[in-house]
Amino acid sequence: MSKMEMAEVRATPVVDDDKAYGRDVPVKYRGTETDRLDMSMLGQYHWVSELAPRRFQKVLSYAVGWLIAMGWQTFLCGTSFESASLILGLASLNFPTYVIQSWHQTLLTIAIVASCTFFNIFLAVRLPLVEALILVLHVAGVFAVIIPLWVMAPRGNAYDTILNFTNSGGWWSTGLASTIGAVPTAGLLIGYDCSVHLSEETEDASWTIPQVMLAAVASNAVMLLAVGITYIFCIGDLTSVLSTSTGQPVVQVLFNTTQNNAGTTIITLVIVIILLSACVGQVTTASRQLWSFARDGGAPFSRWLEVVPPRWNIPLRAIIVSTMITTLLSMINLGTCLLPPHRAFRENLLAGMDLF
Repeated sequence: MSKMEMAEVRATPVVDDDKAYGRDVPVKYRGTETDRLDMSMLGQYHWVSELAPRRFQKVLSYAVGWLIAMGWQTFLCGTSFESASLILGLASLNFPTYVIQSWHQTLLTIAIVASCTFFNIFLAVRLPLVEALILVLHVAGVFAVIIPLWVMAPRGNAYDTILNFTNSGGWWSTGLASTIGAVPTAGLLIGYDCSVHLSEETEDASWTIPQVMLAAVASNAVMLLAVGITYIFCIGDLTSVLSTSTGQPVVQVLFNTTQNNAGTTIITLVIVIILLSACVGQVTTASRQLWSFARDGGAPFSRWLEVVPPRWNIPLRAIIVSTMITTLLSMINLGTCLLPPHRAFRENLLAGMDLF
């Protein structure tokens, strides 16, 4: 196909496919013919269906659709829970008599996801502005964290920091403990498919979204390396960090560095704000993924979920269901306080499922 023909296809808007895009999706966001072929809110599910061998298309795309839909639901819960845990960690730091309870974490997690849901329902038009402001805070926050550590934190020697592996979590081998410890760091480089699930609400999606994804992965990988290397060299006394009353090692590391409640609180609040903004975006992504999967008949109660209420222009039912799923998942944390000490492995397994 010549460049002229490709340009003609690229410029051809898809304006008459209500079944594929939904009648309530504005025409200007329905994309071009190229967008329709290359991009879909289904993301990986759509690509697997297009690229897999014909006899495996249905089973593979259905399995991937479920993995992505449920993955985003649990990702939302994990981020909300981590935000709640950091906030309660700050409360414990500033009020030494306060003791964190499991139900405090659960209630605060529900409150956070409910607030993000409110934003997605009533303030969705402000999302681009908010995300732009958070982007600035995100980049500035990297320096707000690493500069105090560079200047004030004790330095670990290279051998102990890089080559000395420890197993403080009760796992049966150091290799397994090291592998599990690497998961949260690797997890910071996932989730960049979120923009794909908004492709039908993005102008010129087949051009814009790949550029955004590549730029986001590259820039965050660089910042992750900077923060990660700084953190492991400046972590200090590992025993005090792991036994902290705040329940959050990062809070204890920052306190050991600044030796000041106010400084620790300010730096941690930067992290909390970034996490809360991520929760807002994750509600958006999780609900769009669930809605698009239901629109294709893959989710339970698909006919009910795929409906976009008149005048809303958002998948309201999918947003509410996503909030309910996070609420139910956060209640797993209530069961951990009932587990006896010899069942700590199961408690860790539940925490890991909550993260993912």
